[in-house]
Amino acid sequence: NNNSLKLIEIKSSSIDPTDNSLFTTKKGGIQTDWKPYIRDVAFQKFVLQKAFPNYIISSHLMLLDKTAKCPTESLNHYPLTFV
Repeated sequence: NNNSLKLIEIKSSSIDPTDNSLFTTKKGGIQTDWKPYIRDVAFQKFVLQKAFPNYIISSHLMLLDKTAKCPTESLNHYPLTFV
């Protein structure tokens, strides 16, 4: 969009979005398990910012919602199709 880019890092990890302590420790730090994911997104954003210095870059980490119900039975058995 115009002078903005959206970076979306998609992971196959699943999370419960109602878990408020998912990413942070009791002291407010980042959970150790999530640090590599966050560092990866941060590095990709850094590279994009260097390549496109006049752009506004938003970065996102997308994970699967383990509480969501799949509307298609046996979806994991379907072949992948890319368009």
